[in-house]
Amino acid sequence: MGSDGSGASFPNGYRFYRIKNGGDAVGTNNRSLELDIFRGSVHLSDNNVITFDAADSSKRVGIVQIAVDFDSGTPKIEWENIPVMTNEYLDDGRYVGNFKAMDVNRQGSVAVDIVAKTPSGERINHQLSGIYLQTDNGSFQPVLTYGQQLADNSVYTTGQLGDIDLHEDNDIMFSSHLKYVDNENMHGYGVLYLPAASLNSSELVMTTGDFVPFSNHAMETFGLIDMHDNGHYAVSGHATALGAATNSNIDEPSSSALLVTGNVATSETLLLGAASDIGGGELTAPCFYGPRTTSTGDVYGITWDETEDHMSLSLGADKIIASGDTTPLGNQALYLSTGTVSHDDSLFYSLSAIDDEGHAVQELLHYNGAQHSVLLATGDTLSDGGAPVETIYFGGTTLQADSQDRIVFYCTFADGTRSLVVGIPA
Repeated sequence: MGSDGSGASFPNGYRFYRIKNGGDAVGTNNRSLELDIFRGSVHLSDNNVITFDAADSSKRVGIVQIAVDFDSGTPKIEWENIPVMTNEYLDDGRYVGNFKAMDVNRQGSVAVDIVAKTPSGERINHQLSGIYLQTDNGSFQPVLTYGQQLADNSVYTTGQLGDIDLHEDNDIMFSSHLKYVDNENMHGYGVLYLPAASLNSSELVMTTGDFVPFSNHAMETFGLIDMHDNGHYAVSGHATALGAATNSNIDEPSSSALLVTGNVATSETLLLGAASDIGGGELTAPCFYGPRTTSTGDVYGITWDETEDHMSLSLGADKIIASGDTTPLGNQALYLSTGTVSHDDSLFYSLSAIDDEGHAVQELLHYNGAQHSVLLATGDTLSDGGAPVETIYFGGTTLQADSQDRIVFYCTFADGTRSLVVGIPA
């Protein structure tokens, strides 16, 4: 594993172990779920708890937490729990229909967008979608539900929520469709900041109609969000030319993508990247995906040109790797993930590539700002044996590495099995 093709290990090599396999039961005897589908979101906090969402064969979904003992030679499960599942009541009386955006902080708190439904199965309209927070491995409690006022009581959320980012001290940043308290006919989208998950201290960071720095465009909608512990944030979104946006077309997508950065301590935003018709950013691309913010406010991000089927991973304006480049294992890069920023601002990420024989392969990488190290690749065997690795799923969420650089992700294997896997620095 983590080899260069000769079988030699890299100096920062990792040991890898399966924690749960597809088909395993998870939970306790009186509250369990069979892992039929790993839904993709997976996080590792500094209290050694893995949090992920999964579904059983009946498509019932649960948020799963597994505490792992990393101190022994081989990681061992200490306890496992399912704090919330679909088709059950929350403490506030709402009946869970589905889970949408979810995030976890290093302290182990979990924030999730929960969509309600009726016990008979009928879906309730979007107005009963809200943000719920779990702390100290307890039950999920409401932070924000439909109609609650924010930002000095100037706006309220309609329950159409977008991305959620949760950080230390339970600071939350999220996007939402909003209506204005003083004018019900005025609506749009906004990014909001809740220090310590407090509605009373909530701030409207940016909203539809805000000017895009150094351009003739205004913000329209907001996509993926990432916020660092010290308040630096990055937001991807779309903008429209001034004069083009009206309330009649505000829900329609814009073709002009952009990536902005800022800090919650100030009102200033900077344009890091933008589509060519906006201009003014350090990066120019039709699409920006999955920003990851460092402690200094720099941003790892993906630019993507669908027409050219070309992706590029950058730190700020500096390219790290792009489609067509030679990978650390000598393959031809195709698709990239933005990954997880480590405690020292280095990056764990994965890529898909084509080898010399035309086979699809994947590489799990660590980038320290100057060079890459390969941690795992297609064809490697994990430390606990079994079939060789086939596909590596890493980089879809922001906290897949803890402060000791232990990592968590999903793998499929050559024998058709699939597993939740942890990597431990050797």
